Amino acid sequence: MIEERKKEIDRQIDSCIVREKSLNDKILSVKEQIKDKEELLSSIDTRLEEVGGSIKTFDDKIKRAADDINENENAILASEEEIKTLEKKQHALQKDLRDITEDIVQQLDRDLKETGYSYSERKKTEESVVKSFEELKILLEGRLNIIEDSLELDISDKEEYFRFADSAKSAFKDSIDKLKSIRDYFDKYKSSVPVFIDEFLAPEGIITRKRGIDSEIVKSIEKTASLREKIKKLQGENKTLSLKIEEYRSTLEELKVEQVKMKTQQQALNDSVKSLARNIEDLENQLSENQQEIESCNIRKKEIDVKIKQLEKEEKELFDAEKQLKKELAKLESGISKKNSDLVNKQKSVRGKKAITIKIILRIEKISS
Repeated sequence: MIEERKKEIDRQIDSCIVREKSLNDKILSVKEQIKDKEELLSSIDTRLEEVGGSIKTFDDKIKRAADDINENENAILASEEEIKTLEKKQHALQKDLRDITEDIVQQLDRDLKETGYSYSERKKTEESVVKSFEELKILLEGRLNIIEDSLELDISDKEEYFRFADSAKSAFKDSIDKLKSIRDYFDKYKSSVPVFIDEFLAPEGIITRKRGIDSEIVKSIEKTASLREKIKKLQGENKTLSLKIEEYRSTLEELKVEQVKMKTQQQALNDSVKSLARNIEDLENQLSENQQEIESCNIRKKEIDVKIKQLEKEEKELFDAEKQLKKELAKLESGISKKNSDLVNKQKSVRGKKAITIKIILRIEKISS
């Protein structure tokens, strides 16, 4: 019976050892899972930091683009106001131009009537001047040819020389007469040009003032065109910036969705790590209980070994006592005839010892069972 109990304890110890190995393997496996998840968490933390930085960057880009759009809108409004001012100025200048043009027409008509200016007379005098210049040119060219021909003559011939001299004198006289005629025509032409024209063209004259107005109108128109071009350019920039903002917002939305997904994954991994940590704690508790059970089994095994040794010792003592009693009984029986007188006492003694022996045997059998 005791041996069976000892074998049962040995089986329990073997089972605990197998269970201990299984628990250690499970703990190692769970720790590996925790390590893998912590590495993944570290990767997610790094990516979350990168995504957070990207979100801030795109937020800043959107803000800067919006600020640029607002700045451009303000510049457009300012340019439009300036255009309105310039257009009002242009209207005023156009009115001044119409007024001064009317003044020019009226003054020109009045002065032409007062001076008796005749276009046909001026044209005729102009043509006469041009014609006289042409005649003078022909005259001079002809005399030049005569001079060139005379250079080839023999000047030793006195008669020929005087003929050449008279010809040259006549040519110069005709030229001088033609120049006088041209001068007369020029004086006549000059007198045909109205003096008031010079007054019109003087720095303080009406034409100069008209040119000043024309110049201001041109400058105003050019400035207006420049402002409209600026507005067009700013509107184009705002359109481009608006498209960029849409792109930035789309990218930003994708980044935020990714951030939410990673945070959800991060939370799930943290929960999983905590669950695995609790699992390890539970396994370690089981391992501790298993080790305690092994220790308890070893203690009981040692107690049984001690008890077995004690019973073996008692059994040996009983065996020795029985052997001794049997010797004494044999000795008593062999000498019974000689000691009849002490038979009764001896028998009582033997019965008593037998009774003791029987008790010891019964006790041994009881312990062995």
